[in-house]
Amino acid sequence: MLRSDTKHLFLDITRSVARSGRPVMTGIDRVERAYLRHVLARQPDVLFTVGTRAGQFVLPNAAGKR
Repeated sequence: MLRSDTKHLFLDITRSVARSGRPVMTGIDRVERAYLRHVLARQPDVLFTVGTRAGQFVLPNAAGKR
C-alpha cells in the first residue's frame, strides 16, 4: 500500500523487461541498465512500473534488482 504522505519515484522498466534475456545488448540497453543501477543505489524506495497487454503494473524495489 502506498502512503499518500510519502513521495515515491516511479521508474518505467517496460523496455528493459521486454529486452531481458537477449544475447546482445544495444547501446540503449546498456544506458538503461546503468540508469537503473544508479537509481537503485541512490533511491532505495523507488517503485517500478511495467506495461503489459493486461495493463500497467507497479512493482516493488526488489523487482528492479532482478
